[in-house]
Amino acid sequence: MVKSSVMLWRIFAFVCVFGLILLACTEDSVTPELTGVLSGTITVDGQGTDGVIIDVSAFHVSGGHGLGKIAESAQVSQAGDYSIELNTGTYRADYTYYGFNNEVLTSARYPIIIAPDITTTVDVEMKDPIPHSFLVMDGNASVELSWESSYDAINYRLYRSDSNNTNFQLIAHVDTSAGTIYHTDQPPTVGTYYYYVTAMYGEGSESRYEEVKEVEFTASIRPPTGLEAIDLVEYIRLNWDDSERAFYYRIYRSKEGYENWAIVDSTSENYSDDIPPDTAIYNYRLTAVSIYGTESEPGTVISVNYDGRFDPPQGLTIVDKGSDLYISWLEYDNVSYYSIYRTADPDNDYQPLQTTTNPYYSDSPADSGVFYYYVTATAPNGLESEPSVIVSSHYDGVLEYPSGFVAFDRGLTVELGWEEILWAGAYLIFRSDDSEIYVEIARVGGAATSYNDVPVYAGLYYYRIATETIIGTRGELSEPVSVLFTDNLLAPTGIDAENLGTSINITWNVLDDADGYKLYRARTENGSFEYIDSTSETSYMDIPPVSGAYYYKVSAYDIMGHESPLSNSAYVHFDDSPLPPHNITVVDSIYKLHVWWESIETIADFMIYRSSSMDTNYAHIQTTDNQWAFDWPPVAGHYFYKIRTVVDYDTSDFSGFSHVLFSGILHPPTDLVAFDAGTHIRLEWNSPPGATYFEVYRGNSIDGDYTRIMTVYENSADDAPESAGIFFYKVRAFTQGDLPSPFTGPVQVEFEP
Repeated sequence: MVKSSVMLWRIFAFVCVFGLILLACTEDSVTPELTGVLSGTITVDGQGTDGVIIDVSAFHVSGGHGLGKIAESAQVSQAGDYSIELNTGTYRADYTYYGFNNEVLTSARYPIIIAPDITTTVDVEMKDPIPHSFLVMDGNASVELSWESSYDAINYRLYRSDSNNTNFQLIAHVDTSAGTIYHTDQPPTVGTYYYYVTAMYGEGSESRYEEVKEVEFTASIRPPTGLEAIDLVEYIRLNWDDSERAFYYRIYRSKEGYENWAIVDSTSENYSDDIPPDTAIYNYRLTAVSIYGTESEPGTVISVNYDGRFDPPQGLTIVDKGSDLYISWLEYDNVSYYSIYRTADPDNDYQPLQTTTNPYYSDSPADSGVFYYYVTATAPNGLESEPSVIVSSHYDGVLEYPSGFVAFDRGLTVELGWEEILWAGAYLIFRSDDSEIYVEIARVGGAATSYNDVPVYAGLYYYRIATETIIGTRGELSEPVSVLFTDNLLAPTGIDAENLGTSINITWNVLDDADGYKLYRARTENGSFEYIDSTSETSYMDIPPVSGAYYYKVSAYDIMGHESPLSNSAYVHFDDSPLPPHNITVVDSIYKLHVWWESIETIADFMIYRSSSMDTNYAHIQTTDNQWAFDWPPVAGHYFYKIRTVVDYDTSDFSGFSHVLFSGILHPPTDLVAFDAGTHIRLEWNSPPGATYFEVYRGNSIDGDYTRIMTVYENSADDAPESAGIFFYKVRAFTQGDLPSPFTGPVQVEFEP
């Protein structure tokens, strides 16, 4: 497994120094890339497995926990083994398992240090409940912790101690989520701390922890950001962004130069008002103070000219509302009034237009054209600020017609649509049946973007639209759009028919204004379509009387009695028997095989067949009502599988085959022990994964013949030899498919009954 981060960084530092020495000693040649190997074994439930994708990416501990550019991607072998050659550096490996029954498991390991000519081993159990890749860093007046979520975790428990490996206290319960878990902790004081994290899973079970991590907590805090300073005549308003972990802020001021900084205020808010002693240029900067009393470095320095005048108004914007030009800006406290200036020629003087105490103004010029504006703020002392930024807009007293104007025949209505015009008072809609004389047919609100029209009769129609301002001034008419109105329900679209083996499923798209649908069926495409049923849904399940070819059409009807034309036809061949499964998949799991498939039959049984050749001798091995199964072949080798569907005693054809190479590896029992129990000899061992029963063998010498004396289904056995003596025992395991494991090594016991 990955070593502790301290040891890894020491290795990495050594590698860097070694690399620099090697580079310095090489002349007139190109230094080759230094590489190492990342390898290991991936297991699921303790068994090596394929179906795992490994993505390796750059990882930078100092830059946080983000991923870099993908460096390598690989898939593991059937036994779960993998090996990837990488350039020296620090990496993150993400493991994704696409397993049985659509199960997807993920795990990650980092930081992984790759050193030259060294193999770094990382073994991963995909269902491991232990949180991994635990990182602890001295952060922003806090300790920043992260780890990778573990399998089936309900939540996590975080422990902390101020002495290594002793006196750990539970400090937090952390909710679970997929991927990387982040948490921050604020220890009681500055100092050295130790952390570990466990996972809660199952019914109150707590996992082990991966490792204890040490951190030197300094309580250093980051400086505040976003400082602004605005001259509001009677005082200077300071604003800044809230700083995480700041207990309060210290405000420093200096006059003109960047020396002689003095604290002028301390506050827990993200703003402050300062009244300098006289007019001058002042500089301000901020620091943040943590709950531990540590103070950050100063933030950005902001200068302001405190001269008895307001700063120019900020955030000036202009909007053409059609009936007027609307100008707005950010409001100042204690301003006497704002002055608005306008010109039609930016190269000539601006003329004062109006004053207002509001932070907005509406202007309706007498003529059309482009107009330019700026605003000033006047203080109670009568001094006027410098001009704001200049804004401009074209004005003609009307609003443009909407863009995107379209018309669609919806059968019983004509649907009109357009894009919204900001500040519109209303939209006026006009219709014509000859493209020359247009009549206003509707006036809809300015927030609307659609309208449904019902012409008197079917035919070709033309539509135009205009925008009205909030004071009722109408703009120009749009270009016309035309539509052929049918005055009837449209035929349904998207009709499709699918053979489900014992029935046919017909589907189509929903139709506006339809109250229901009628289904029609024929044996030939140009034959007579006969009505079979009605439905209010957009699907229908039909069971034809006999097998063969069928064509389907659908019409729609409404509550007024309208019935649409028939839709296009959909063809299907009805088999009148269940369909075989599809997408048969078989995966080797060393001592057994995972088989799964897909079927359109929701209630059915499935007969599984196996053969050692592709084309012949498929034997029925089991029947299940699931869409998955396990198989335990007796020997390793190539196997082929086919499946049939059974519905109400009716059996489908065979599916296509799926092939797999079965490893056929059952590990022998482990830790076999034998001891004299007085009246008998007691044998005990550990069962390997996949074992169902065991055979026990006895011999009179270590290398002599062994005789099978019993078959048991537990991890133990009792043997009562007929006489005293020294005996030797071996055990082997079998799967439920009778696949044998190798024998254990012999154990010796002296029996004295």
